Amino acid sequence: MTQGATADTVAWRRWGILAVQLLGSALILFLMLRGVELGEVAGALAEVQIGWLLLALLTRTLATSAHELRIYLALLPWPEARLTRVFGLGFTACLVNTVVPARGGDILAVALLRLECRVPTAASAVAVGLASGLEALAFGLTMLLVLLWQGPELAAHPMADTLQWLTSDLAWITAGIALIAVAAIIALRSLYRISREREAAPAGGRWRWMAEAGRGLGPGGLALNGLLAFAQAGLFLATWVLLFRSLGLQPVAAWLAAALLQAAGSVVSTALPHGLGAGQAATAVLVLAALGIPSAEALALATLAWALNLTIAGLLGGLPTWRRLGTLAGLASQGGLSPGAR
Repeated sequence: MTQGATADTVAWRRWGILAVQLLGSALILFLMLRGVELGEVAGALAEVQIGWLLLALLTRTLATSAHELRIYLALLPWPEARLTRVFGLGFTACLVNTVVPARGGDILAVALLRLECRVPTAASAVAVGLASGLEALAFGLTMLLVLLWQGPELAAHPMADTLQWLTSDLAWITAGIALIAVAAIIALRSLYRISREREAAPAGGRWRWMAEAGRGLGPGGLALNGLLAFAQAGLFLATWVLLFRSLGLQPVAAWLAAALLQAAGSVVSTALPHGLGAGQAATAVLVLAALGIPSAEALALATLAWALNLTIAGLLGGLPTWRRLGTLAGLASQGGLSPGAR
């Protein structure tokens, strides 16, 4: 296949996936809005308390910044991975994640770490994966703690059994996947240590690749990374609770509702990017309806969450992305930013 044909295939794939996303989002929004008076949604938004909303903006900004700091901690052995540079490319990836599903911004972050910080591909992938892996572990355990804390509040609720079952299953699945990732991290670190003791990587290109991937996984950095991951999980949940308060919503077991919204939103974002808004609408209506919150108020919450995501992505990632437009265009022409690209 010629280079031109390959480029055309990548372009058609990218536009095809985008078309499917747009159609799917339009359908979801139509289903969410058809039984709701838009005036009720607007009325709920008109009652927003700005103070609580600004606090939500602050907590979400801190959570996003903690994610980039954790990537930096995994890259300390590479001198060109300076703090400001890692934050800049991390915020660029955050902005891309708002419009590309399946964490496409994380794929971009790996490419930018390789190009700008001279970090090997293996180590870049491990640093970005570590941020997500420990984040999943921290969130899964946090969700279990919240279930133990606020689960009894659901005892008299009609959906108590379903909600508790759903929450515990999501928490255990998340924690299980994360523990597998942590086991892989430990194996990579051990392999790197063995290679250092032998003063050479084990024979074979694949083993050298894996050994290099474990270079930035020191126990001290991992411990701090894990603590920051728990702080990040708490900040994400606090953001939802603050959004509840900004709208005057009082769902049963608010922190548990926040955990369900965060978990469901993370799953939906693998198919529909945050920027399209359909994922927030669907998760808010389905989760809050089970807790007795009217659809109009749930959609008002989804609107605030959608606006918050776009605002933070734009404020933090706007300038770094502008400075990298040439690099991004080059990666896009090669299929590097395509959701379907390998």
